[in-house]
Amino acid sequence: MVGQIAEAVHFAHDRGVIHRDLKPGNILMDTSGRTLVTDFGLAKRIESDSKLTITGQVLGTPSYMAPEQASGRNVTQQADVYALGAVLYRLLTGRPPFQAESVADTIQQVIHSEPDSVRSINGKVPRDLETICFKCLEKEPRRRYNSAESLANDLNRFM
Repeated sequence: MVGQIAEAVHFAHDRGVIHRDLKPGNILMDTSGRTLVTDFGLAKRIESDSKLTITGQVLGTPSYMAPEQASGRNVTQQADVYALGAVLYRLLTGRPPFQAESVADTIQQVIHSEPDSVRSINGKVPRDLETICFKCLEKEPRRRYNSAESLANDLNRFM
């Protein structure tokens, strides 16, 4: 399922759009089992000079946003890759990688903490799948998959 989502996100990226709010609530499944990405309300053009979003403003859902997004910095496609990893983490463990008592505490965790091991929460998860998940959740964008398509390809190879 996350592979299908990653392919849809890659489709958007190829057309110059970063979603910036990928989370389970923005992913639907139709009656045939196909996944659909919805709610592009916070989306932004990749090559945009638009000043619609003020630098330093935090937009998105804290438990699923990348550290650079939680810090109010400019985001790239790797922010969506991070969010895909957070969604995968939720599917594998039943909880997001970070969730605290307050939004501010959650943001601090996203920026400064490492998530608990997937396998410590769900021992049935294969090590390779945990590795894929944590590659998405790297704090540094350059250490993540270079595209949602690369993530989809790795997930398809795993399957």
